[in-house]
Amino acid sequence: MNATRRLTSVLAASLLLTACATAPVATLQGTDKLQNVDQAYVAAVEDATRKAHVRVYWVNPPLETDQRD
Repeated sequence: MNATRRLTSVLAASLLLTACATAPVATLQGTDKLQNVDQAYVAAVEDATRKAHVRVYWVNPPLETDQRD
């Protein structure tokens, strides 16, 4: 009975640890293409919002992708 509990505990711990080990690693994938903020679009939107007395907070600004492939 004691051996069964110990085996169950070891199996549960090993499953939990392997689940953590296989978590994806945060990397910058796809950085081979140059990405810049689309300044023309940002300027146009901010100009329009100033006229409407609205404030814009860019969380994910629009990006230009350089197509030099």
